[in-house]
Amino acid sequence: MRARLFGMKLPVAIFVLILAALLGVSCILVEYISMKYSKGNYFRLETRFVDLEFPRNWIAVTGKKENSSGVIISVACVSSGQDAGVFFIVYDENMTRIYLEKVRNWASLRGYRVNDTSAAILFEAERLFNYHKNRTKVNDGNVTLLLLDNGMIKVSNYEANYLTIMIMGLRIERGGGSEICNGTWRFISWIYDKKLSFVVLYGIGEYWNQPEIWEIFNHILNSTRYK
Repeated sequence: MRARLFGMKLPVAIFVLILAALLGVSCILVEYISMKYSKGNYFRLETRFVDLEFPRNWIAVTGKKENSSGVIISVACVSSGQDAGVFFIVYDENMTRIYLEKVRNWASLRGYRVNDTSAAILFEAERLFNYHKNRTKVNDGNVTLLLLDNGMIKVSNYEANYLTIMIMGLRIERGGGSEICNGTWRFISWIYDKKLSFVVLYGIGEYWNQPEIWEIFNHILNSTRYK
């Protein structure tokens, strides 16, 4: 059965939710893409800032925010079962500068003494949680944020900061009914060539801990190349 969140199919809803939080916009250009390149059980997707591989039975959606200040490119790869996925967000140099100014101010007001990428993932984790918390019609206000772990991780040969959170109390629809479940997100961030990159992994309920999902996560992360 296909899950739904906020009245939308789950992959699109999660994609829009995270991009609305990460990009700070209410309207996001979303387009479905058709792949022409394949490698075994994986498709190869090329964008302006990042190239990646995702399973042939997954769904890929792209988004872009572009204005006089710069460009942000985003890609979502979600499972056919719509309960797990990987999101990529890359800011160009100028957008990175603007974004980090906001994050530094936010961290300073809270007394956080951390590097830019650590501050950025804390900022986004809080913003994602608040996004859920404010949707009282969906989750009845009964949402809880748990910080699971944090540290350093290597992504495509880049050393990155990461933070894993769980949001408890998500309401999703399945087969005409609804249920309360938990969602787990891992935010990963680093800066290369003055461009800020995010990778966000997510899993709904038990999908976060499934070995086959983590095999896919690792393949996507290890095959990704940044430009």
